[in-house]
Amino acid sequence: MDSLVSHRPFRTPGPHTQQASIESWHARFSDPTGQKALWLKFQVIVSQNGFTRLGEVSAIYFHRQPHQETQISAFRQIFDIRNYRAQETPEGISILIGGCEFSSRHTRGAIATQGKTFRWDFQIHNSEPSGQFNLIATRHPLSKLGWIEQRAVSPGENLNFVGKTWISTHQMSEQSTEWSHASGMQGHWAGAHLPYSWIWSHCNHFINSSGADTPFVFEGLNGRGRGFFGPTFYPRFRSFYFLYRGEEYAFNSMWDTFRSRSTNTLTEWNFQADRGALSFRGQVKADLKDFAGQSFEDTDGQTIYSSNAQLGQMTLWIYRAGKLEETLRSQGGVAFEIALRKPNPYVPILI
Repeated sequence: MDSLVSHRPFRTPGPHTQQASIESWHARFSDPTGQKALWLKFQVIVSQNGFTRLGEVSAIYFHRQPHQETQISAFRQIFDIRNYRAQETPEGISILIGGCEFSSRHTRGAIATQGKTFRWDFQIHNSEPSGQFNLIATRHPLSKLGWIEQRAVSPGENLNFVGKTWISTHQMSEQSTEWSHASGMQGHWAGAHLPYSWIWSHCNHFINSSGADTPFVFEGLNGRGRGFFGPTFYPRFRSFYFLYRGEEYAFNSMWDTFRSRSTNTLTEWNFQADRGALSFRGQVKADLKDFAGQSFEDTDGQTIYSSNAQLGQMTLWIYRAGKLEETLRSQGGVAFEIALRKPNPYVPILI
């Protein structure tokens, strides 16, 4: 994995720049049992009016025990933008915000908020086969028209996280959790503002119809850009990535958007992407109680509401020349995020 591609800032401004910009680096992973998962995000934002100039670090920890509802703990700490820097290291670029660190090889830090503290320390390794993917093609026609003003790349599609987390509160002494062979990914977004809305999912831990672990990677994005004629006419874009039997299948062009299919509700996403004789047909879903609600500000001052689940489910059917070739499933190893300009009334906002 090329860490310079992974984490070198696309457009993050310095502490005195007035240009509106938002940039984030994120990681997600879940343990092999599908009982726990972690979402980490480092973000820097400068608003159009210049009043907001912040860096923030957030984490959401998901823990599901047998016959119990998923326990979700969310943490966010906000810093002045002067607490952000991108640092050259022997491993490449490290992103630092308020003492928290994010790179292609490790991430560590501590978040203290509302009487509770979350700490983490992880080493990150490539799994085989590995891959990376530009969710928005560099020369996408909608980018040239100015309707998609973001860059989005997943430099590590198939990663393994090993480390430890700690949680403490005023009422509870510090409790630690070991993580070994947790499957996940890293991603990097940047732009003058965020898309109007999006649905996103990732998974790299599947079993086949016989119940055996199968090396397969999926990432998908279905979004709406920011055109000039209001939300009704904002253009849609879709991208999909599949790593199947050691070969990468990338769908991120305008043609792929027209040809692929996508429907969704607040808890389910169905899609289809075809390439030659191959057809990838998938269903991602999560229960409402397994989502964590987040709200965050775009550079124009608007609020985006994200419903984020990291212990979701997925079934993927792979057809070749119209004949079913493989059925893959993941139970509890799927990231599933739905971001809208209005809150989901069924998902409480945690941060």
